Amino acid sequence: MSIENAEICSEYAEFPELDDLDFQKLARGRVRKLMHAFMPADHPEATDLVLEVWMDGLATGLRMAREN
Repeated sequence: MSIENAEICSEYAEFPELDDLDFQKLARGRVRKLMHAFMPADHPEATDLVLEVWMDGLATGLRMAREN
């Protein structure tokens, strides 16, 4: 699967461990902590968007590691 053809959240089918509830809580906590630096008030839609971008990047890293 190339990055250009990847669908949003397709990494969950490819890497089911990313869909684990404990991992999701950890990821959301990290993203919220990072976002708090430039957006002190909690904005759930923005958090979800940044979380998707973060997860896509993590999946890309996992793909690259698997290929090597």
